[in-house]
Amino acid sequence: MSLNRKPPLPWNKILAASLALNSLSSCSSEPDGPPPIESAGGGDPIAEGKAFLLQGDPATALARFTVALEMGKDPAQARWGRGKALLALGRAEEALPELDEAARKSPGEAKILHQLGVARARARDLAGAVEAYSRAIEADPDFVEPLVDRSAALVELGRVREAIADCDAALRLNPLDGPILVNRGIFRSRLGDRTGGVADWNEAIRAHPSFPGGWYSRGVDHGMHGEYGEAVADLTRALELQPAHTAARQSRAMARAALGEHEGAVEDLTEVIRRQPQSVDAYKLRAASLRRLGRSDEADTDERRAREAEAGRR
Repeated sequence: MSLNRKPPLPWNKILAASLALNSLSSCSSEPDGPPPIESAGGGDPIAEGKAFLLQGDPATALARFTVALEMGKDPAQARWGRGKALLALGRAEEALPELDEAARKSPGEAKILHQLGVARARARDLAGAVEAYSRAIEADPDFVEPLVDRSAALVELGRVREAIADCDAALRLNPLDGPILVNRGIFRSRLGDRTGGVADWNEAIRAHPSFPGGWYSRGVDHGMHGEYGEAVADLTRALELQPAHTAARQSRAMARAALGEHEGAVEDLTEVIRRQPQSVDAYKLRAASLRRLGRSDEADTDERRAREAEAGRR
């Protein structure tokens, strides 16, 4: 096992990316979830909108909630539904006023306040998101999703200990929840508590061996500590479970390069670039491995592409 402690990119940067895998946000189930579309019945556009959301059709859901609003049917629910559908469509700026108005009309409804927090977080108003999540938790202390989403916002605000406390509270409600365990492990790692972080990832893997988040986070942690063979093993398992996980593939490439396995690193990074053709880091990493393999012309090309991709970000 290599003990090189200077990997080609900061491993902390990669570890932070796993948070995206574990966010519950607007895709989470809500209390008293909607019925299937066939049982919505009665031509009620709000019930139909909820059912279309559940079926993963936010565009049709948005249309049904809009009809409900035009009919004057339960404006708080109609605006909540429009906001949630707009979020699912990636239109957070349009969702915000809908959810603000829904919360104004129904200030004590946890699911509305939760979605308001999600919209604020998407708009990068993290302090506002924490405030909305906190109101949702106060309205329904047994509602797990705002606890989890508040923890993610708190971490971005640098309030890591509070984020861990939210994960603790969420795990009391949902013991052995895989994504929550993985997130808490990441937060503990940020505080320098490797033992606690690894314990959480081990527990997530034990309880949910088919969930890639535990394998990925533990693999990156191995890489951060120069344990590259173990990193490759865990990241390979994550990729078996989720082949499209580009962060895991790039992390495995880094570990392979650290072990001198440059052919494997190039193979992984080529797949990353295929999926993310503007990835500056992937081009730089592949160039380094190509140069070690004596393929200088290809390395020069990748370095040029990295410069072009970097310039395109400005």
